[in-house]
Amino acid sequence: MVNRIVCLVACLLIVSASSCAVKEELPINYEEYIKKTWVVEDWQGDAYRYQASFSFMITKMEDGFIEGRHCVNPYASFTSQWKFAGTVKKNKAMCTLYGGEGEEEIGTMEITFLNHSRITGVLNLTTREISHKNYTFRPYTLNDIAYLRLNPLCLQAEIDTWGEVDIVTGVIQGADNKPYPAIYIIDESDAILYSFEAGYQIASEAYEIEVGDYDGDGLDDVKIVTYFPYDSESIFIERIFYQTEEGFFIRGGNLEIYAKGMEREGVHRIVFFPIKTI
Repeated sequence: MVNRIVCLVACLLIVSASSCAVKEELPINYEEYIKKTWVVEDWQGDAYRYQASFSFMITKMEDGFIEGRHCVNPYASFTSQWKFAGTVKKNKAMCTLYGGEGEEEIGTMEITFLNHSRITGVLNLTTREISHKNYTFRPYTLNDIAYLRLNPLCLQAEIDTWGEVDIVTGVIQGADNKPYPAIYIIDESDAILYSFEAGYQIASEAYEIEVGDYDGDGLDDVKIVTYFPYDSESIFIERIFYQTEEGFFIRGGNLEIYAKGMEREGVHRIVFFPIKTI
């Protein structure tokens, strides 16, 4: 009887040790960290948008390699900001920060992945006042946006390089205290993955959103139509945001304007230079 008890205890210990070993060896789900905008945990949101801070977005993590973009504030366009790249092993990454045209090294960032909603980072910058600091980062969410009024118009879609996401629309108060459309890609936790910025007209709002491959490159693009809801004879303004291989979007050079009921083919077009935007 004693021997049987001893054997049973030994088996339980072996099973417990094996379970712990398996748990420790489980790989990190890097997808939980990619494409989110990470801001300093105590950042106070867009109401304090001129508050100096640091934010970044991880665009790729695979085969021991990590890369992304970094900038001072989360509402700034990551496509026009600086890059970082480095190596990743388990829950740690060591990155080099680049400035200028992407060739000038301006510092390093050591990242530790804590869980799906927190990252710690040690910054060593050769410029600015944040030369050496430790930060805890969290995702940038809809709650960070001051004076945002969400509209019923939203779209659930699967966008390649992004997966299943929601595109939500609303109205935000601009720096000139006037209302402008606000259109975001978010995940199930309301973390903002992308913000579609353009030269939207004052008092206009999103009318229609569609996802499709509009330039034939095999990547999903986003078409956004805005209008003036308080004008019974409103015009409709169509913009197409073309997705790049990196997952960002470039606003197309053609801005299509048409009146309600008009055929879209052959309508008057106003040509703009392509503008990279987030």
